[in-house]
Amino acid sequence: MAVSAFGRWLLRAMKRRDLNASGLATLIGVKPPSVSDWIHGVTEPKTENVQNISRALSIPIADVYGALGRLPTEADCPEEARWILEMYRQMTPQSRKMTIALLRDVVEHQQTDAEQDTCDNED
Repeated sequence: MAVSAFGRWLLRAMKRRDLNASGLATLIGVKPPSVSDWIHGVTEPKTENVQNISRALSIPIADVYGALGRLPTEADCPEEARWILEMYRQMTPQSRKMTIALLRDVVEHQQTDAEQDTCDNED
């Protein structure tokens, strides 16, 4: 089964913490097949699990949402993120779709840059 874009991001984050899917599942209180489903794009984590992933991996919640290509809930947002969320709500469905696609591209580009930096540092 193929690994999703979020799955690649999650695997890298887990590797930094020396965790496998079972270890992450234990930390956040889900069953290992749930983590596997997230990695392979079968399902996406619910809001409470996004929060738990953020805490367990010591990663800002906005980064987890960004890797998912989703916007954080208002409760998870700092002031500037709430403004972005309000602007998003005012967009047409087509504009929302284009915005999410753009954000996914930006996140993937950042991840590629970070991976390249890591490879450059290993040389």
